[in-house]
Amino acid sequence: MTAEMRRGRLLGTVAFLLLWSLVGCSHWVEVKVRPPGSEGVLPAAGRGESHAYMASVKTWSNRVETSPSTDFVRRFARDLEATNAFASVAAEKPPGVGDGHVAFSLMVHEEVQPHTGEAVLKGVFIGLSLFLLTPVLPLRSDFESQMELSAMRPDGQARRYETVCKGTAYFHLFGDAYAAGLQLVAEVTNCNVNSLMNQIVSDCEFYGARR
Repeated sequence: MTAEMRRGRLLGTVAFLLLWSLVGCSHWVEVKVRPPGSEGVLPAAGRGESHAYMASVKTWSNRVETSPSTDFVRRFARDLEATNAFASVAAEKPPGVGDGHVAFSLMVHEEVQPHTGEAVLKGVFIGLSLFLLTPVLPLRSDFESQMELSAMRPDGQARRYETVCKGTAYFHLFGDAYAAGLQLVAEVTNCNVNSLMNQIVSDCEFYGARR
């Protein structure tokens, strides 16, 4: 075998391994159930004059209650304010506030379903095939999020808004499953939050704002 032939075979092997690594370690997500109004938020035409705050935020993961992150609560309050339905929205009840504010309560139920059986099966296949099946047999994890937002006006009138979104993260063995999971949670959460904000805008006259 000539040096040129050996060099060509080596380059071919390197190219194959590079292609395998790019495909085998990739990940992607698919949002399968999108709620209405999840694409984006169109704010109300005129900013409302009422003030609001987040009275409570409760979250559950696989039916176990967890503590919501401060960043998420603050972001949700900012998104509410960005609808223009309110003059301001605080992430928590401001000190000294009486009954003159709209009080919001948010409940989030999340379900994560990793398909571990597929992981075990794929491990067997990969062991038998020297990793050549990695691009063919992706692993997956399903994620579902349900959000329920309740609003209470100072006069006792109440509203409730609901939304559900579902998606799946796909990744290959030795791929970045953590990044895939973060991307899926972010996309599903954004869809639900956008849907809730659009419901608020559609109902902004209830809060004294103009659509």
